[in-house]
Order: sequence, then C-alpha cells, then structure tokens
Amino acid sequence: MFPGALRKKDVGAFFGSIHGTLNHLLHSDLVGLGRLTGRPLTTNILGQELYSEFNELRQALVAVDRRILDWSRQLAPERLAEPFTYTRLSDRTWPGSSARR
Repeated sequence: MFPGALRKKDVGAFFGSIHGTLNHLLHSDLVGLGRLTGRPLTTNILGQELYSEFNELRQALVAVDRRILDWSRQLAPERLAEPFTYTRLSDRTWPGSSARR
C-alpha cells in the first residue's frame, strides 16, 4: 500500500495521482451502474473526490464491484436483448443547470 502523500502525489497521470485515478474508476463504476439499474448517480461533479482516505475508497470500490456482479448475475437473456439508450453525462440536465440543446 502507498502512503497517503505518495498515493495522492500528482504524477502526471490523466487524473493526477493514483488516488485520483482510483477515485475516477469508482465514480465511473457508480455512473455506469446507475445507468444499468435505472437509478442514476445524483452527483453532478464528475471527478470530485468521493473518499479522501484510502481504506474508505478501497471499501467503496469493493462494494461497487460486488453490486455490479450482483446486477449481472440477475440478468435474464430477454433483458440483454432489449434496446439500451446511452446518454452522455454532458447531455444530461442537472438540477439547477440550464438545459443543453
């Protein structure tokens, strides 16, 4: 495990640090799972730090992985045959924002 300072050090990665990258992966998984389950993520700030402490972040990553696996195990073949519409986050209208057209 990396100490906090090293884990959060900006190393020039796309999301800055190892912690930033793990945070982005969690955020992306939550957004994706929300789309699949019909319960969208309510935050509107992609890239916000969800957990500052590594143990909490790790536990959240494990928990969302478990939720994704649970969701995938309950899928019926009929559901997989249904159409799926993808909407980019940038095309969504968030509470308090103006609609994008």
